[in-house]
Amino acid sequence: MPISFSAMRKKLEQDNICDSLKGHIRYFATRYRESHDAEGRVAILFDDAEIFKSSYFDWSSAISKRMQMQTDAESLEERWKQLCNAAAEDGCFDQYEFYDAFYVYDNQSVEHSLASDNPLVRLFAVWDRRTGKRRLLQMKDTIAQEPEWLRELMLLRLYAENIKL
Repeated sequence: MPISFSAMRKKLEQDNICDSLKGHIRYFATRYRESHDAEGRVAILFDDAEIFKSSYFDWSSAISKRMQMQTDAESLEERWKQLCNAAAEDGCFDQYEFYDAFYVYDNQSVEHSLASDNPLVRLFAVWDRRTGKRRLLQMKDTIAQEPEWLRELMLLRLYAENIKL
């Protein structure tokens, strides 16, 4: 059964977030009812400043740019998967991908979420209170390999915990 955005937001902002970020992180989602298919956008705010945002329109623009690139995908499904993964590397998601990432994160262990292929799932897990300082110390060497947008958000947790790189 799908979870409401307010319940998802409560879990992400209050129940599961680490103490060092609690009260600083806020999630925002909206749908533009007058737009085609009522598409919308999501954002993450830190102390009321928008630090991450994405929308269907950003996502579709990133997909369009990537479609012109050559690929060695064998099937249309494989090509679509490559395009979506490339858009995710650029930090572009539609709001439904954000909801799907939360569903995956909420229904598996933090260890599985930290190892997920989905960068949003990894972000939720890094900010999770169950991810301790020792685990963060183990991860700090691999953060450099993350997409730039994700690296910045992960570093926010490290700085909040006073972990130096």
